[in-house]
Amino acid sequence: MKKIILILVFFIPAALGFSQKKSNLPKEVQKLFSQMVYVKGGEFNLYEMNIDYNREDGLPVSVSSLYVQKYEVSRALWQYVMKESLDCWVPETDGQIDMTKPAGGISWISAVSFCNKLSAIAGLTPCYDLSNIDNVKFNQKADGFRLPTEAEWEFLGRGGTLSHHSPYAGDSSSLED
Repeated sequence: MKKIILILVFFIPAALGFSQKKSNLPKEVQKLFSQMVYVKGGEFNLYEMNIDYNREDGLPVSVSSLYVQKYEVSRALWQYVMKESLDCWVPETDGQIDMTKPAGGISWISAVSFCNKLSAIAGLTPCYDLSNIDNVKFNQKADGFRLPTEAEWEFLGRGGTLSHHSPYAGDSSSLED
């Protein structure tokens, strides 16, 4: 089973109207909002950049402006929202689990469940319908937390509109860099 490290995306409309109720949230959720950064949307072409050969139309992909979490979801936030620790979190040499580390080792279905629960805590509409886990539905009109799409992930990883269209993150054309 593929495991992921969790990064959250927050829709612009929700962020704009959110400041009024932010102060009533638990400190764990307030901290999360302080770690969100605005990324201006734009276009890029996966096919021309030799990333997606299945996109035969060669058309650019548009990514809307969004807020994205600056850091991965910490183990502490995961535990606060999900009310559980994961078995894959190995204790440090002192025997304690470092709760500041990223909450890795998470399945996709657990990640979207986390997004929904965090959205509910923040008073937002969850983005995923989990009534049938074999056929999860994404509500594009919801204002809650969600995972980035494949195109958003590529766009963000390449530096958004500041990208120089290099094949690797940042400005590099070399894998070694």
